[in-house]
Amino acid sequence: MVGVQYGSDDVSAVVLDIGSSSTRAGYAGEDAPKTIIPSQYGFVPASEGAAEARYFFGQAGPSVWRPLQQVHNPVRDGVVEDWSAAERLIECALRDGGGMRLDSLRDHPLLATEATWVPKEGRERLCELAFEGWEAPAYYSADRAVLSAFSAGKGTALVVDVGEDATTVTPVYDGFVIRKAIQKSPVGAAVLNAVLATTLRASGRPKLIASHYMIKGKQPVDLEAMPQAALRTERMPGHVLEGNTEPLTTESFARHAEAQTLHEFKESVCAVYEQAPYNEDVIRARAPKAFEFPDGYNATYGNFRYLVPEVLFNPQHILPPEFHAAPKPQSSATIPLPTLREAVPVSHMIINAVNGCDADLLPHMLSNIVVVGGGSMMHGFADRLNNEMTALAQGYKIKVHAPGNTIERKYSSWLGGSILASLGTFNQLWISREEYNEFGGAGVVHRRAR
Repeated sequence: MVGVQYGSDDVSAVVLDIGSSSTRAGYAGEDAPKTIIPSQYGFVPASEGAAEARYFFGQAGPSVWRPLQQVHNPVRDGVVEDWSAAERLIECALRDGGGMRLDSLRDHPLLATEATWVPKEGRERLCELAFEGWEAPAYYSADRAVLSAFSAGKGTALVVDVGEDATTVTPVYDGFVIRKAIQKSPVGAAVLNAVLATTLRASGRPKLIASHYMIKGKQPVDLEAMPQAALRTERMPGHVLEGNTEPLTTESFARHAEAQTLHEFKESVCAVYEQAPYNEDVIRARAPKAFEFPDGYNATYGNFRYLVPEVLFNPQHILPPEFHAAPKPQSSATIPLPTLREAVPVSHMIINAVNGCDADLLPHMLSNIVVVGGGSMMHGFADRLNNEMTALAQGYKIKVHAPGNTIERKYSSWLGGSILASLGTFNQLWISREEYNEFGGAGVVHRRAR
């Protein structure tokens, strides 16, 4: 590895973390990623006016309205499903989309994060891309749950991750995942958004869940008054202009834009009722919170704002009936997601996970519960989890570690990778280019990065 001294002040490893919601990239040893971009991207197919299809990645990629733009995601359940798009996504993260501006990784080893359930082909593809596509001198892949535990300063932990596509509970012992005990639920941030949309529409407050791309202008209105907004008619979902055969706004773009509005609502208004069990009488006495939608409609929300997050703790009673019929989520993950009909409360997922471990590990796991993921950022989540676990596991010490810092909570796997790759003792774990060539390519990753 001529010219590269790992762990020196001259060379920093690059840490790449591709998630279902966002992709993060930055230098090892730093406390925040240089680049955070959506994993989703915009795609405008070829047409009479444009001979080639166009792709739009980065912060403005999927979020800017363009005629006939579709929004896709190459990642599902934390696993890359579309490698052609993923390669463009990585290029944006490392070269075009933020603070990296790297033409190659010739002078930077690459540490990539991966889900425990990534298939063999996915591991090999990323290793090959690092060496062949980006010319990295060395490479390593590390499990996201292990890295999340490391970011909290723990080698042994029970990692509860409320992500975009799923909620998972992963036992980590001495830096290794106990795979047989992993628990997965399809109730993640995307399902919470869908439940929120269904509940808002049923309440009629508002009648239209508006998105910014629809709005030409608006006037201030009183609380719960009809919005006074000028809409861009040509951009409204389902509206077909005269002479056209299809709407300019695609269904996938409309869903993506609505999800952004719902995400803002969820983060600013929704909260988890911190006591167990759920008590509507207590919640009804609490002060409501106001929210203004992009079209100017504004209202206050009281017990409603506690109802949607309750899906995480009581899915079978809170999920609207139509959600129970949803098909099983599809992905190439080696540990599949169950259906929504089979979803269990997050506290029961923890009990099932610790019961899948050796009995002598149980007290270690319950006293080292690490909460991560953007879906866990709602106020009261950690307190509720602590109260439920105290009731379910009586006689055991319960300790829930839930960082208040957004970077530590939402991007814990990236941060753990940053810490790991900056350690001098990590040097011996890198897969060098010489090893890659000697052992016949990307298959070396299964032998060296376990």
